[in-house]
Amino acid sequence: MALPAEVVVGLQMLPSIAEHTRAMAEHTAVLHDVTRALESVASDTSALPALRKEMARVSKATAVLGPMDGRMAKIEAAMPALADPARAVPGGGSAPRDRRAHPQPARARGGRGPARIGCPAWPPAGTALEHR
Repeated sequence: MALPAEVVVGLQMLPSIAEHTRAMAEHTAVLHDVTRALESVASDTSALPALRKEMARVSKATAVLGPMDGRMAKIEAAMPALADPARAVPGGGSAPRDRRAHPQPARARGGRGPARIGCPAWPPAGTALEHR
């Protein structure tokens, strides 16, 4: 009994089919790793909706800054002393440097506690400690 021609052709193609099947197995072997990577991406991006809401809240809260900047520029143009306080101070802003040249004592009342406004200067004027 002779085999039909289609069966013979099919049997001759079996080695080619086997080779292609082996190649498909090799190429699809990495799909498991790809699936794990995609699951990781999904997990990593799960915070994005909450972040989007927070960024919208920040955007809304800071929207006032643009118009405020324009208003501040108008005020600055109208009042140059506000733009450069050092020019407004007599002597070109030397007053702060003068205060640093004569600093207040760090502590008052015999070194106990920080100096406060209204505390007497240390050392008291007219004492032996004053001339140290």
